[in-house]
Amino acid sequence: MLATPAAGVTPPTLDRPRVAVINDSERFKTAIQRALERDGYDVHRFRAGIGVHEVVRALAPAAIAIDLARDGVDRHWRTLEALVDDRALVDVPIVLSAAEVPTGERHRTLLLHPGLLLLHHPVTAREIVRAVRDMLAMYGAP
Repeated sequence: MLATPAAGVTPPTLDRPRVAVINDSERFKTAIQRALERDGYDVHRFRAGIGVHEVVRALAPAAIAIDLARDGVDRHWRTLEALVDDRALVDVPIVLSAAEVPTGERHRTLLLHPGLLLLHHPVTAREIVRAVRDMLAMYGAP
């Protein structure tokens, strides 16, 4: 069951599924937003950090696209771990882009979420859109 939007948040629709984009690069976030919007998605942008997963949960997205930047990698991992651990988001597919393939405990974190797709850098906005579309086709949009 997908998360229910918080009071005052318009529910997503089948014709405009909501996608949360978590990325610290304003330029890349804008490119992803434009590419997703061209494909008909309702896009909401965030920076990684404390409390972001709670805002994302309240948004009740159909999918999440998150980038693990090299700068502030621990902050990004904490955000990803909070998303993966949040039972309200368990059915929400996550498209993760990363410069390095996670190992050890961080690799195990990725295995905890049934709908997580890892894309290795370099990644284009179009590749992220394709991955979001594919994940939603596989796991279903609300």
